Amino acid sequence: EKSVVPAWKKTVGVKQREKIIYDASWQYSSDAVKKIDFAGFASPKVESGLAFFRGNKPVVLKPFLDSLNEKIVEKNFGATLQPADKLAFLHYALVNTGFFLRVDENIDVGQIVIENNSGDSINASHSMIFLEKGASATILEKVRAGGKSLNTNFLQAFLSKGSRLNYFLIQDNSADSVFYSRKHCANNGGKINWRTAEFGSSFSKSTIETSLTGRESENDCTSIFYSNGVQHFDLSTACIHGEKNTVSNTRAYGAL
Repeated sequence: EKSVVPAWKKTVGVKQREKIIYDASWQYSSDAVKKIDFAGFASPKVESGLAFFRGNKPVVLKPFLDSLNEKIVEKNFGATLQPADKLAFLHYALVNTGFFLRVDENIDVGQIVIENNSGDSINASHSMIFLEKGASATILEKVRAGGKSLNTNFLQAFLSKGSRLNYFLIQDNSADSVFYSRKHCANNGGKINWRTAEFGSSFSKSTIETSLTGRESENDCTSIFYSNGVQHFDLSTACIHGEKNTVSNTRAYGAL
């Protein structure tokens, strides 16, 4: 726990995060979110549609609700996703799915496929990833929601020196759904590759943030979206360089 957790706190202050995330990211969506009929969404289901597909490599991988007694989860749940807005508080109150992944030193677990399927209801997914020194993993998360649904998808990742995380997200929700996504990586000397593709939902707001708190940390982010002409997409990224010799690249491609 000592190696992966504390690094994100080293250089990132609350005021700096508020300026980058809250003030800037909501300027295009504050009016749109007021039009959403939250009362019209069905209550979240106790049983989620989450499924795991992985090999037999040694790794701790389990549903997020089964990891709440982990000390590392209790200490860091939501801590790197500040400040919390109204939708975030709603997410924290209704979390009903997600995954927990922890990989020990120098282990490559290969590809893990997460299928996050839900119906006509609220689906609040929260996931946490911890990679120790030299560990690596590739996550492919497929999000599909049907009917009129509210989907929140939060992810917290913690990378140690020499670790590598490849994270892929494919969002293909129904046209009547709402999608709100926040993701953060505390990178202490590792490499994070973000790859996201968003196609569905009438309203989609996604934020990806990386804090480079260790030397030789790397961040590479590519996002794509494709609209049917009436959808609302608000995609934002932020990378905070808290140490020397850090590298970040960001690309976004879309069609309206």
